[in-house]
Amino acid sequence: MSAARSACLALLLLAAAGCRHPGGRAALVESADARAAEAARAPAGAVADGVWTDARFPWSIHVPSGWEVVPGVDGENPRLTLVDGKTRARVEVSVFPGGALGPRERRGCAWEFTDTAGYRALAVPGPMTVGTCTPEDARYARVLGYYLQHDGVAYDVEEVLPPGKLLDGKAAADACLGGLRLR
Repeated sequence: MSAARSACLALLLLAAAGCRHPGGRAALVESADARAAEAARAPAGAVADGVWTDARFPWSIHVPSGWEVVPGVDGENPRLTLVDGKTRARVEVSVFPGGALGPRERRGCAWEFTDTAGYRALAVPGPMTVGTCTPEDARYARVLGYYLQHDGVAYDVEEVLPPGKLLDGKAAADACLGGLRLR
């Protein structure tokens, strides 16, 4: 290769290295793995006409007026958290395909009461397990859990009641849970 050709090639490479992407940003090339990772971060469901519907599992819940919807990420739990604007009580729904019936260990509180029987808190057929997780420190929330299985899937539906709002929070969360439906 002649010296002139080598110099032209070097000049061409330097010019190409200095080219900028329109808008001053480098072009982004995504791999198939990056696109799959982004798809895995998809919301676990969505709200339409005041009803949350899970994207993967056969359940939905009516979202009461004044409640904030915090969608989970598909593949992670909780799949949905609802927060009451007045009491700050939360309703959290977690789903475990092929999973065992809860309650599951929670850091900072102890499951002091559990029972399995027919309860009316949720409009679902058959018995369910209920439990109360009492915080070790009274400054933290109390958790009331409802655990059921439907078509090989374990559902953990928990009311997280802030201190000082136990009665009002429970009333609000119970009213919210009345809108949960399994399909």
